[in-house]
Amino acid sequence: MACLYWMDRDFRTDDNPALTAAAKREFDIVVCSNLGGRRFLANPLSTQDARSGQRIKDRARELADVAGARRLIEIETATPFESLSLLLAQGDYTSMVRSIPTGYYERSYWTQLQQRFPFFSFEEFNTYRLYDPTLLDGIRFKSFSAMKRKIEREGFSVVDPGPYRESSPSALCAKIVFDQYWHHGKDSYDATRNEIQGEAFSSGVSEALSLGLISVRRLWKTIQHEPPGTGVTAFLSELLWREFFQWYESHYGAALYRFEGIQNHAPSTTFYPERFKAWCSGTTRYPLVNAIMNQLNETGWIANRSRGIAASALVNELQTDWRYGASYFENKLIDYDVGSNWGNWQYIAGVGADPRGGRHFNLQKQQAIYDPEGEYIRRWSGEAFDYERDMVGWPVKAND
Repeated sequence: MACLYWMDRDFRTDDNPALTAAAKREFDIVVCSNLGGRRFLANPLSTQDARSGQRIKDRARELADVAGARRLIEIETATPFESLSLLLAQGDYTSMVRSIPTGYYERSYWTQLQQRFPFFSFEEFNTYRLYDPTLLDGIRFKSFSAMKRKIEREGFSVVDPGPYRESSPSALCAKIVFDQYWHHGKDSYDATRNEIQGEAFSSGVSEALSLGLISVRRLWKTIQHEPPGTGVTAFLSELLWREFFQWYESHYGAALYRFEGIQNHAPSTTFYPERFKAWCSGTTRYPLVNAIMNQLNETGWIANRSRGIAASALVNELQTDWRYGASYFENKLIDYDVGSNWGNWQYIAGVGADPRGGRHFNLQKQQAIYDPEGEYIRRWSGEAFDYERDMVGWPVKAND
């Protein structure tokens, strides 16, 4: 009898225990190419969602070929439970494997399948996180620093990825690209990681991590063995932040999408359609915010600093419900990660794991620091826009 491997953000052969388990018998791969982007937005706002879905399909087809799967089954639905149930009921399967899913609703599908098919074997494997989830998931951390101290105090070790063995061309390419960047950019990484533009200012590895083309544990072990330096320390810290938001999502579940967040305290914002539309389209009175949103809309990617600036502007300047911004990012980002995206938006909105109660970026100061000559704003056509006042008196003229 065969195994059904539900593939999701683990498009590699290296350090992939879910694939290893499936390959012990005949197996098929099923991939759901349209799981995200529907939290609060009724319709996709561009073709970015379609492009992301196509990337998932391409990576899955590639991996199915090199891994020796009998066939690849593609499901295009945001709610795959019924389609997966039909596959299990009609196929010759007795077992199903997958990586431990990221996302409350994504996990719920797995639970529903287990309940509907009690005589099947269901196995989950950790392919997306640094540490064994059982070490951290039962603990409530108030902050990133608290989690970091716990890891250091207990001496928790990152899961050993074993010898590097990769057969997927895209995964091999992603590793080569990162290795080349790291060889030349590690010494400057700490100084450039907060920039919003420039040559080699970013590692560019976020999309590969999001899709699982590179194992985060493989990255950790690679960097950990480098000679100590500020770049090494800074990069490992960024990977720990990613781990924190994986724990955060797993621990708080559906609270990740609540207006009041994990603090059970509603922000003093609401939903203004005109403001949200202007923010999405890069037509606000704030040139730097416009440029950031234009880059996001065109490329599907913006720097970490840019994400914080755009989020702060929507929440603070535009006084708009943070969840709509988080959902828009979910639709747009090619490196979308459930925990990092929604956790960081809560952080900015003051309803998340921030002991200081949110973040409000001074837009003039940010522009003076990160785009003093206006090069980025010109590159991404961020000039300010002037509109009639909306029903609540926003915006005023851009030169006021």
